[in-house]
Amino acid sequence: MMRKLQLCFFFTAILALSVSCVTTSGPETQDKNGKPQWITDRPGGSLYYIGIGGSNTGNQADDKELARSRALAELSSEIYASIESSLDIQATDSSESGESYLVEQNIRQNVEQDLEAVETVETWYSQGDGYWYYMRLSKMEWEAIQEKRAQDMIKRIDEMFSDIFRDSLSELKTIDRAYTEYRENYTGRKVKMDLFGKTGSIDTLLLMRAEELLKEIELPLPSVPDELTQMEQITLTGKVLCASGRNPGAFSLDVSTDKGDNLGVIVLNPDGSFEWLYTVQDLPGETSYTYRLISPLKDTELAASVNYALPAVSKSSLVSALMVQMQTEGDNSSGLYERSFEILDSLTPFTLTDKESDKKIRMSFSFHEAPPNDFGLVISYGRCFITVITAEGENVIWQSDEEKSGGLTEDQARGKVTDKLLEKMEEDQNLKAYLREVTF
Repeated sequence: MMRKLQLCFFFTAILALSVSCVTTSGPETQDKNGKPQWITDRPGGSLYYIGIGGSNTGNQADDKELARSRALAELSSEIYASIESSLDIQATDSSESGESYLVEQNIRQNVEQDLEAVETVETWYSQGDGYWYYMRLSKMEWEAIQEKRAQDMIKRIDEMFSDIFRDSLSELKTIDRAYTEYRENYTGRKVKMDLFGKTGSIDTLLLMRAEELLKEIELPLPSVPDELTQMEQITLTGKVLCASGRNPGAFSLDVSTDKGDNLGVIVLNPDGSFEWLYTVQDLPGETSYTYRLISPLKDTELAASVNYALPAVSKSSLVSALMVQMQTEGDNSSGLYERSFEILDSLTPFTLTDKESDKKIRMSFSFHEAPPNDFGLVISYGRCFITVITAEGENVIWQSDEEKSGGLTEDQARGKVTDKLLEKMEEDQNLKAYLREVTF
């Protein structure tokens, strides 16, 4: 009797187990159209980040890749959504360089790089509904991955600062690389380490050190005389110093005026010294010359944060007009002088005058005629020359290409050639550049 009861309990248990297996994998996991329930009824739970994606283009191979990609993207978005509320992100932060964009992008890249931790729970395909992916990532696994990434990053940044820097510029460039490293790994949580003798969030420590280094730099006043003359050549010299006493390094200085004109860039020697030749081109009046340190930082976020700390110094000078007498060679009855004066005056940075001056600029013309022809026309060829005249002598700074034209008389033909030469001169950008570089 006992044996019969034991057999009865055994078969009852087998039957109960069979019924429970059918319930788990049976019709209850699908909707009435045969789709898996996870497509229409998103799975819940607090242990996993979930991504579900589908595609129905009609191409099964393409749909499979698209569905997988969308599932991963949704999984990444769920991770971002879970930490978004804890981020200190302003409501206006919608640009592609903003913190929210950076965090979201970094999360997606991390998920793509750690696919071995992402579990494909199930896939499903039908001709009518396309391809579907159900993927998930353990929240504990994600935290473990981020912790490992943080420790690896701390090790890399620590190695960057293991050497002694020869100057401030080399340290700033290392800070720039370390800040970029931090931002490329930032997924919403601050990572702390010991750096520069302090303990704190990596980005804060790097930012504070960059500010400190920039504020240590001392620029000399621009070595321009109190009074200048247009087209005068001056040498700007000086030495940039660091309050800490070490060399600043081969920084670059931007030289500009208060009128917004950029005069050029000075590259420092490693010890901070420099020498730069400049030809004064400013219009007459008081001009303020400014040295401004050019940021060596390539990371736009870091550069923007410390831009205010970039040192700049200015000095004012009084610029006097350079008076240059305009001369022409040839017959001026046709208004050649007035036309030439007007054109040259528009091209030169200095002031032209018809009064006697020890500095002169001369426009001259050279002509020759072609042999007589059967048509009775005179064909003339001509060139134009511009010469700078000073007490030291004469210097031809520009000559035109040869032009030709024809007329009934030699004067008529030469007049047409002159018109062409003046027109070409007015349009010649090389001549304009020469006139703005000439020194007297």
